[in-house]
Amino acid sequence: MIKNLVNVGTVGRDIILTESAEQKVDSVVNSLLTEISLTPIKIDFRKRSVPADVVIKVDYNNLQSQRFILSQYQAYSASIETSYESIDKNIINGKAKVFMMLDDLYFKALSDIGLDPVFGDVDIELIREHADNIIVKIIKGLKDFCYKSSNTPSDKESVEIGVNVIVAHAFVECRILENPNATL
Repeated sequence: MIKNLVNVGTVGRDIILTESAEQKVDSVVNSLLTEISLTPIKIDFRKRSVPADVVIKVDYNNLQSQRFILSQYQAYSASIETSYESIDKNIINGKAKVFMMLDDLYFKALSDIGLDPVFGDVDIELIREHADNIIVKIIKGLKDFCYKSSNTPSDKESVEIGVNVIVAHAFVECRILENPNATL
């Protein structure tokens, strides 16, 4: 697998390429992706309904183009908590570390649209306007992080689908985007 691509023009001396220290470190997220990918799933090609509380959250946040990750999540929803439990047995605070990583990515996405996620008020209209873009940024950030770690799962599909499942789970659990019940 190619991890880095370097375009070299004219060079007047030797170039030594080494892995960055960041690429030599395992990632808890990648351990979770591996757990998720090893879980047998049954894909139901019939349209399954999304739980009402999730539909309310989708509508409240005005999620449009990124709704598809919820269908991927449905196939794994019964097993993701088991995967988190397995990670916690091997890595102290594994689930908490994944959630902290997601929080960081969410806060960065909010900062990118001009919101202060720590000390500022939540502007739900601005979040609703950028909800899909926020999800895209979180997914991209998590994928970039995963591909830079040493324990990347062996197949790309495990990363691509697994990251979507993790982000959708975080959405369902109200870790990313806003909880409609928090303002009622």
